[in-house]
Amino acid sequence: MPLPVVSFRTKVELRSGPAVVRGILEVTSLGPVGKNAMMNRNEVVFEMTGAPEWEGGPAATDVKRRLAATYGQFFSAMGIDDRTGEAHPVRSLGHRFSTWPHVGSRYGEDGHRRILFVGLQWGHDPGHLQSLGQVQEWVERTEPLPNNPHIPGTCVSALPWLPARYGWDEIKNEERTCSSVLKDRGRWWKSKDNPLAFVGLTNLFKFIPVGKAKRDSKGALRHLDKEAEERLLVDEILDCFRPDVVLFQSPRFRRWPRRLREESRRRGVRSTRGPDEVRVVYHPAYRGKRTPRDVVKARY
Repeated sequence: MPLPVVSFRTKVELRSGPAVVRGILEVTSLGPVGKNAMMNRNEVVFEMTGAPEWEGGPAATDVKRRLAATYGQFFSAMGIDDRTGEAHPVRSLGHRFSTWPHVGSRYGEDGHRRILFVGLQWGHDPGHLQSLGQVQEWVERTEPLPNNPHIPGTCVSALPWLPARYGWDEIKNEERTCSSVLKDRGRWWKSKDNPLAFVGLTNLFKFIPVGKAKRDSKGALRHLDKEAEERLLVDEILDCFRPDVVLFQSPRFRRWPRRLREESRRRGVRSTRGPDEVRVVYHPAYRGKRTPRDVVKARY
């Protein structure tokens, strides 16, 4: 006697805060109908039609507004679709604009120092242009991957410039990695006191190879327009984020502190809101010691 086949297809909608995910759930059952049914197909196809809303106080909102204007001009000049991140096919060479920067939800709040981290590139292709809200959600509220030392290292790197209650003096002499240290401080994740809520994150290389899945720099350290991308980074730092502290996370930035000082003087920024301290440090994922002291030590 042939086994009965039951097949159904239904629409599904999931909500999580402001994000709405809609899709199709398709199930085929081969076997007895009921609680003992055997399932040989269970396919879920979802499409994200919403995104987490960006959050921020007055200071962070000002940064967001300035970034929107600056990036808008860059997108227009480079022919970038502001929804997908895709550039003109002749110009893009198989790359897309990867992501907006991270603006911490409490950046510049309560008199805290404004801390900006500048890395080289986004590690992988997210498949679309990530919004400010999506980036903020990932940085501030997602527990770091066990094999990804970047975010824990960045979190620890912010502590020397935050109030003493964040505990830099307690961990600065630890000989463990930053990831290991933060395992004892899990209370920060998804908390309004997460140090990453007080920082900004951006990158020098703005484009990522389409379809790149591995989180490394292979194929990602490439400019489509070096002059325009470096000018965008300078504008981000001096005009948009206006940080007190800038930490460049790679020795490849060794010439940037001088460039930033010269550009600050040229623009007259120093008299208003130029950075007080600029350091070139190692990236928290570099192959070497990654203790708290090592990730904040100035290299140049």
